[in-house]
Amino acid sequence: HSGEDAISAYFQSTDARPFLQNLTDAQKADLQNFEGNAAGFRILTHTYPAQCDQAGGLRLTYTTLATFTKYPKEVLPVKKGTPHTSEKKYGFFQSEKERYQTIAQELGLMKKGNAAEVFYHRHPLAFLVEAADDICYRIVDFEDGCKLGLIPFKEAEKLLKAILNDAPDRKSNITFFDWREQIGYLRARIIGKLIQETAELFIQKEPEMLAGTYDKPLISEVSCKAELDEIKTLSVEYIYKNRPVLEIESAGYEVLGGLLDVFLNAVFAPQTNRHRKLIDLIPTQYLGPQRQVPATDYEKIMNVTDFIAGMTDQMAISLYRKIKGISLPQGY
Repeated sequence: HSGEDAISAYFQSTDARPFLQNLTDAQKADLQNFEGNAAGFRILTHTYPAQCDQAGGLRLTYTTLATFTKYPKEVLPVKKGTPHTSEKKYGFFQSEKERYQTIAQELGLMKKGNAAEVFYHRHPLAFLVEAADDICYRIVDFEDGCKLGLIPFKEAEKLLKAILNDAPDRKSNITFFDWREQIGYLRARIIGKLIQETAELFIQKEPEMLAGTYDKPLISEVSCKAELDEIKTLSVEYIYKNRPVLEIESAGYEVLGGLLDVFLNAVFAPQTNRHRKLIDLIPTQYLGPQRQVPATDYEKIMNVTDFIAGMTDQMAISLYRKIKGISLPQGY
């Protein structure tokens, strides 16, 4: 989520203000509250004209796309303090709003909000996608933190065994070469247990989902919710707030903000030699078929943001260092 925050922070800054002046309030909100779920929906459904003349991106089924969309609403209005999990974020940018509207109407998803809003109840299968995401990240991040030495093994073992209702001194019949294997074994058993429980909960709650009266994470109703909440608290304290993690995330604001600023200045004022060289660094898919800059301001910004957001950490750092003159390509 730090990458989302870094992109949002740039578009909230005064540096980005000249690029946003011709955008609608909703288009600005897309960028100033950048959402990875919406970026994922765009990757799946958006076709770049330079790549293909058929719209629809990967052309997945409507059911697959609706299942992917955990937050079936556009960015505005923001639902602050809502108890409904599907309203806490948004699931698609303004550029893909009409596509999601078509999907929702074709599948018969229940409408929320007023007639002007693109705002729907979730497809029931989206609850399973959310549960899979919650289970994996909650447990695997905790396991990684333990293996990195950020969480003491004994503390982790005690908590993981509690989820499985194992006695703290229970011995396994399996021979482990070291404690890392033991943690991995407990993680696998817990994921299996949580899959079973959430599947049973899904079947139990399906009528409420179809009626639009159920809107909470399935993982919030499992038998070991208290232990999972403790894992989340420990992960925040010992993993996500670990000094090297915070240093890397802080650097990300400079790198992502710097790249966005450099390339947006280039596509908004392509006349100078420096800016033309920078535009030559942008892959063709983010420009037009003849490598022309997109016509509208919103398209320019979205395509540059796609380019930057799609980079790996190492690629972003390397490009930032090169265009800022901190380092040069090998051979120079």
